[in-house]
Amino acid sequence: MSKPQGLRTTALVVDDHCAVRTIMSDTEQRLAELETRLAFQEHALQELSDALAAARGEESRNALLLHRALEELRQIRGALAASPVVGDAGSEPPPPHY
Repeated sequence: MSKPQGLRTTALVVDDHCAVRTIMSDTEQRLAELETRLAFQEHALQELSDALAAARGEESRNALLLHRALEELRQIRGALAASPVVGDAGSEPPPPHY
């Protein structure tokens, strides 16, 4: 009767190896899924970082354009304040039919 017990033990070992292989396969599959998720998140993070950098660059350019436009507007206002008022009737000559 020692042979059947040995066969059962061998069968259990085979079953244990199959279980170990199944556990390893599950673990490897979970690891691969986690690595895939990590790669996707790293890619998404890089895209967000690039988008943020582009938005900051655009904001800087817009701030510079606004600063230049405001400076030009100040110069125009100063020039208008220094020149005579266009609509002032006292500073204009009479019309030709007068």
